[in-house]
Amino acid sequence: MQWKLREIDSIKAEAISNHFGFPKSVAEVLIGRNYDTPEKVKQFITVTLESLGSPFVLHGMTEACDRLALAMREKQNILIHGDFDADGITSSALLTIFLREIGVQVETFIPNRLTEGHGLSRRFLDLAVEKKAQLVITCDCGSSNEKEILVLKTHGIDTIVTDHHHITKPIPSAIVVNPKHDHTEEQPEELSGVGVVFMLLMALRKKLREEGFFEGKSEPNLKKYLDIVALGTIADMAPLIGQNRILVLKGLEELQKTTRPGILAMKEKSGITAAQTMNSFDVGFKLAPRINAAARLGYSMEAFEIMVADHPLTAAHLSSQMEEWNASRKKIQTKMVDQCQKELFRQIDENEILVFASRDFHPGLIGLAAQKICSDTGKPAFVFRVEDEIAKGSARCRSPYQLVEIMDSVKDLLMEYGGHSEAGGCKLLTKDLQEFTRRIQLKAMEQKSSGPESCAWVDAFVHADDLNLELQQQLSKLGPFGIGNPEPLLMTHAMVGSVSEVGQGHMRVTLRSPRGEHFPASLLKMECLEKVI
Repeated sequence: MQWKLREIDSIKAEAISNHFGFPKSVAEVLIGRNYDTPEKVKQFITVTLESLGSPFVLHGMTEACDRLALAMREKQNILIHGDFDADGITSSALLTIFLREIGVQVETFIPNRLTEGHGLSRRFLDLAVEKKAQLVITCDCGSSNEKEILVLKTHGIDTIVTDHHHITKPIPSAIVVNPKHDHTEEQPEELSGVGVVFMLLMALRKKLREEGFFEGKSEPNLKKYLDIVALGTIADMAPLIGQNRILVLKGLEELQKTTRPGILAMKEKSGITAAQTMNSFDVGFKLAPRINAAARLGYSMEAFEIMVADHPLTAAHLSSQMEEWNASRKKIQTKMVDQCQKELFRQIDENEILVFASRDFHPGLIGLAAQKICSDTGKPAFVFRVEDEIAKGSARCRSPYQLVEIMDSVKDLLMEYGGHSEAGGCKLLTKDLQEFTRRIQLKAMEQKSSGPESCAWVDAFVHADDLNLELQQQLSKLGPFGIGNPEPLLMTHAMVGSVSEVGQGHMRVTLRSPRGEHFPASLLKMECLEKVI
């Protein structure tokens, strides 16, 4: 890993620093992230819900609101179908809670990850017919279900697709609300699935208001739903820029004071106190894993139920179950990674890509195992669950490797595959695993030799004398931090103040300025810290 200090125009940095009263290093961080004019900086630091803009810029939004309003007027049977990850579960919960609170009866279905897989299954189609549904609304899925949606249409069932995944082909049988459908600059492409649903609620509320639906009764305040939006957006690792940053920043405020029994129960179990200021780390590493763990082990409907729970006892019971599932997930994942470690030492020096396959791997956790191996080694990792003649795999990688390109190079061997540059999955015949492994090594070596050098960019150099509380406070205003808006990385010359062990193999470090003040540094792996010292 190479550490490189960004080259920043010092004149621009001085101008922004003077204009806003920032320390110069804060201005350098902003410029390094392309907020290089006073206008751009003001837009970034001024976060209001009014800045979200009109939801009607999203493709299909007007048609979706018209169809949903019709279903409400005629009291049609509405069936919601969500994906089984945290984004899909929160999307479905958001839509369900809103509609129920304004008096609309709906039923919600979340598929079992282990038995039904992504998208609309045969079981769901049968269920929709059995329930005599007249309208199906998908949440965080549906963009690749053209055939299934056509089947619903033949039974007289209309479909509204709310999603944010890439659309492989048009879906003429559905109303599609997806920022990636006929994308234009006006559409907020970074939205997660739950963000798309929130935009639908904004648009629907406006339409219902214009139709007089709320006359004589209170109109729902959409701000109170942002706790769910923030949870789903962070869990989906959506970039925290643009509209997502607004939704998450305001959503974290709602999460801190939420009264939802399910979220309160999960906060208590994860050690988040009522007085604690919520941040993206709390969501991404404490709340979201509990939802995902349940879904990965086959309990996606239970994860949905805790989100919509309206009684503390129900929420407490479900939360206890989720703790058990999360503990089981950790044990199974550790066992899988340990099993891979035995093979890792043989592969690490020989292969550019690490490939592991076993009949013993849990199908819901292969992605987490791949993520762990990739994170620890820096190399792309494929982890396959072998089921007789079929091997189903999940993969993770990072720059300079491009995962979809790697899978494209062997698509003749693959029965299914998909994903993006850093995460994805595929399915192939077990007998082809060896040839698959041989050929992807060649593609990875090609990418490595032609790709950019792996490096960590340092946002700014800070003199030790300038390490103070004001700097910390000003930097914190650039949050929330996460994908697309990482925590600022600063370089300084300072003495190590203290070192203490935090968890297995990690250390907490404080730096001491010339004035004797102590400030926290990032967590470093123990072996890295030893090299630094």
